[in-house]
Amino acid sequence: MKKLLIVSAAFIALGTSAPATAADMQVKAPVYKAPPPVYVFSWAGFYIGADVGGGWSKTSLTNTISDGNISWPDLAPGQGIGYNQHGFIGGGHIGYNWQTANWVLGVEVSGFGANIKGGATTVPGDPFSAGDDVFSSRIRSLFLATARVGVAWDRALLYVRGGYAGADVRTTVSDTVGSTGAGADSNWRSGGTVGVGLEYAFTDNLIGGVEYDYVRLNSASINLGDVNAQYVFNDAGRDLSLVYGRLSYKFGGPGVARY
Repeated sequence: MKKLLIVSAAFIALGTSAPATAADMQVKAPVYKAPPPVYVFSWAGFYIGADVGGGWSKTSLTNTISDGNISWPDLAPGQGIGYNQHGFIGGGHIGYNWQTANWVLGVEVSGFGANIKGGATTVPGDPFSAGDDVFSSRIRSLFLATARVGVAWDRALLYVRGGYAGADVRTTVSDTVGSTGAGADSNWRSGGTVGVGLEYAFTDNLIGGVEYDYVRLNSASINLGDVNAQYVFNDAGRDLSLVYGRLSYKFGGPGVARY
């Protein structure tokens, strides 16, 4: 009987102390884990790439001097001839971009081999003209050195560019009847350019795009004379348009981490 009382008292004591023990237990606070960073594409860094497309232009030549040989040239002093040119361009580019927020600033140089050409034949109608001289011009290479500024929407970039433009231009004339004369002149023509382009980053390093450039080449004096005569022309400033696709490789990591 005494043992039963002792056991009962022990159970009663445990029962009365249990709530106090539970109340005294500390509950651990939940652990906060920051979400993993999200990488946003960055346009900053060096890039290099290739370009392919086409261009078109117009040539305007005016005879400024002649020695009076009526059989050569076909155009009298003050007379001119004009014709259109079009053809292929292909080359490459290298540049560097800086990015702050959505604004992208950069510098780029581009070089193209070109075959933009065209020509025309004189027509009879004055004492100087037998209507048989063939004029032709060809833009053989182009160089652009520009600054550019754009707005980026993550992997898409819309930009404008502007700066220096230069081209190697060759002009020829030949007499198709009687072979009275033939001449050619090649020169480097400087000028300026403005353009607009759109690019998209397919991966962290591979970028595709399309661009349009307007090029204005300065006028020049060219001599198409031969042994029979001096044949000096004013080659008026040329308006040249270029449209081409771009493919670039950007060096650097995946982008900027944002939390």
